[in-house]
Amino acid sequence: MNETILAIDDDTEALSTLETLLLKEGFFVTAVDSGEKAINLIKDNEYNLVLTDLVMRGIDGLTVLDEVKSRYPQTVVIVASEYGVMESVIEALRKRAIDYVMKPYDEEVLLCIRNALERQKKGKAKTILHLCLSCKKVQRLNSDSNNPESWITFETFNKENPYLKIIDDTCPECPSNP
Repeated sequence: MNETILAIDDDTEALSTLETLLLKEGFFVTAVDSGEKAINLIKDNEYNLVLTDLVMRGIDGLTVLDEVKSRYPQTVVIVASEYGVMESVIEALRKRAIDYVMKPYDEEVLLCIRNALERQKKGKAKTILHLCLSCKKVQRLNSDSNNPESWITFETFNKENPYLKIIDDTCPECPSNP
């Protein structure tokens, strides 16, 4: 198992429990105690799964969810709550959180994570990729097609994303009609 998980909870005891559960299962875990720290990490790192508490001081879980989905739509997000804030849970699900768990964290969270990661793998088969017909580079997922740095070799991309379907396109460095 080599899935990467970002765990976010401002309750350090709950975060420690969650981190221990995840590490025992063999996940690569980054655990942070604030939404601010999570957003800083998300700017430079992509995770297979993000599990965030909904109610936190400062930046809350809904804001973290928005940031993850704007940068990495394929990343699955699970939200957690110990409060009876069903309105926030419903809002998170509307914003494409894949599931929610109730705190305190226990073995049940592992089942939820495994299910979410399995759904993510199945969903990757439906992702569409843009291919430049001239130079055969592919566009990075969710990147600006007008930015030359967004285009990489197919070999590199295929190693990282073996579940993708490819469509034809032209990158900005090539003639429009090959």
